[in-house]
Amino acid sequence: MSTESIFTIIAILLSVYTLIPIEEKKLIGLKFTRTEIAILILSSIYVLFLILLFEHFVEWYDSWKIFTSKEGLSSNEYAFLFSLAILIYLGYKVLKSNFPKRNRAKLLDYYKYLARKEKYNLLYDLIIKYEFDTLIKIHFKKGSNLSNEEIQNYEVLLTIFDDLVVENFTKSDPYFYSKFLDNLQGEHRFIESMQHYYKVLISNQSSPLIREIRDNKTDNLLLDNKPLLSGIIGDPKIAGTYKIYQPIGDYCKEIIRIERDNFSYSQYNRAYYSESVLWAFPITHCIHFFNLMINASISQKHNDFLWLNYYERFVQMICENIDTTKLNGEEKISEFPTYNHRLIYDIIDNTVDWLKFVDENYFEDCISPSILTSLFSSLTYLAESSNFEITEQFRSKRFESAIRIYFDVNEQIQNQYSEAIISRFGSRSESFKDLFGTAWESVVDDKWAGRPFDHEIPDVEKYIKDVIEKLDISTEFRGDWLKSN
Repeated sequence: MSTESIFTIIAILLSVYTLIPIEEKKLIGLKFTRTEIAILILSSIYVLFLILLFEHFVEWYDSWKIFTSKEGLSSNEYAFLFSLAILIYLGYKVLKSNFPKRNRAKLLDYYKYLARKEKYNLLYDLIIKYEFDTLIKIHFKKGSNLSNEEIQNYEVLLTIFDDLVVENFTKSDPYFYSKFLDNLQGEHRFIESMQHYYKVLISNQSSPLIREIRDNKTDNLLLDNKPLLSGIIGDPKIAGTYKIYQPIGDYCKEIIRIERDNFSYSQYNRAYYSESVLWAFPITHCIHFFNLMINASISQKHNDFLWLNYYERFVQMICENIDTTKLNGEEKISEFPTYNHRLIYDIIDNTVDWLKFVDENYFEDCISPSILTSLFSSLTYLAESSNFEITEQFRSKRFESAIRIYFDVNEQIQNQYSEAIISRFGSRSESFKDLFGTAWESVVDDKWAGRPFDHEIPDVEKYIKDVIEKLDISTEFRGDWLKSN
């Protein structure tokens, strides 16, 4: 190869290098140690020497002729082979090799630099290629006795768990952070970041989490091929550790609050048409997520139910949002005048179903008292709501479901029911007691009208004694059938 050809190749390589973005130039530099860079510089100088000076040295100094041979390769050919070896080595280092351990600290700074410059795609690619397999296997030791390698890995995690990084990584790979759920359970620094990850997922109506919730519309937990749901619902302890219910619940409250600011035009105040339309709404997804999570917790006999407070808060806020002024007369008296009405129904109906599920899967220290508190809190908010557009009929129907469940559960849950309603809600609200009495009358007329009040229905006598009488509901609410017995 001629000298001109070799210089042409060098010029092309330099031109290509100038076109590389500055971030990737820095990345290439991190692939080499100082020693390797020094060797490459010396090798390049040697190649130039072979091309430019070797022949002259042979002419000037007879002693240099020992490095030549008539049958051997010329200096230019040696330069070509040497250049080829350098290029192969450079290609291997840049494309295939890992970063030298000596450059680990610089690499961590480079990750932070990419995050600051919002070069999230490049950062994601580097993490997946060089860090991910190690990071998801890490279980940090308790205490401060971490090795230097563990500290450095921790630094990487802190970088990729920054909120802005979380948002952008989730766009590239919605499942990325879910793979850290198991090994970061004991690390409180990552709880808020993991919550932010689930808020990003729940707020994106095309995210795989929303698809998994929609694909699981029934109460039955079908978690096959649902990695996001199975990661937290498959093990409720993880949901409790990371408080996954918090970003879901807070996002739902945020949506309800936004709808409140514009409730006259809210899509949730349109006349209820079908369940398929209901499932297009973000609030529906959040409510059903809680339903799936509670059902999973009951089935696995897990008793951490701090998230139950969200359900009653949803009822309170939705009651404030209801507006039926744009509905016609027939729509106003239907079972669910608006989608907001249907959401309240679903919340209370889900809570009632949890009690049935507890009865079927009863265990010591079960969470039925917490469920009962949530149920009666929701009913209290519904009863005390000053929104006159929520009809007496709709409110009473919700109370009826809370009464009927008493007769479908075991005696222990019945006792918890009586205690909860009397000790915590019995004296709180006259409207609560009035609605309870109206609903009780309706249940009696519907369920036991014409039947003798005897040993065949002992739970009725128990309910009257433990609930109706202790709530001090006047006889006019007890119904004609009760008065005659």
